[in-house]
Amino acid sequence: MARKYLHKVIFQATNNHDKQKGTPPYIDTTDLNKYSAYFQNENHDQFIFVYDYQTHAGTLWLSTKGWENPFPVIDGKAQNSGLGYGEKTWLKACWHVATAVDRRREHIQNFIAARQQPEKPIETVSPSRDEANAQMGHLYDALAQTTFAPNCSKYEFVSGWTDFIALTTRLEAKYKDQLEAQRANSAQTKLP
Repeated sequence: MARKYLHKVIFQATNNHDKQKGTPPYIDTTDLNKYSAYFQNENHDQFIFVYDYQTHAGTLWLSTKGWENPFPVIDGKAQNSGLGYGEKTWLKACWHVATAVDRRREHIQNFIAARQQPEKPIETVSPSRDEANAQMGHLYDALAQTTFAPNCSKYEFVSGWTDFIALTTRLEAKYKDQLEAQRANSAQTKLP
């Protein structure tokens, strides 16, 4: 839906300088593709900033440097323009507002574009068989030899990892007698 404006002049600035400073630019603030701002310092020096949303470029006109010699504004700074502290602060604020609007427009465009794309299926990432076998080998080193299957080979343990619960149950049953003998030996050595 297009915005409807009641186009009445709400601010008007006149040129404070003579013809030697050139002809000031005429800025049309009804162009929604541009952000514009005006500043006048304590010496009545005048500054006009315009940011173009389509080209992502800023331009600064300074009355003291000649209206017909605008400065490009990059990252909120007008190189070699000789701005004072107040003017730099104003320009930085203008840049912040202009690029915030620009970023919001870009975000909305990206959001709309993303919604128009078909949903991608969720991809799951699982380790390769070699990686899983290596992890099971580490588990074997830490668990199998010392706990429930003292004589189980690493190969037997790793090759059966796909069904770990069934594997541990099978190994416990297979090595139950050896495990009980080991526990009995442990208990006897602890007796005084």
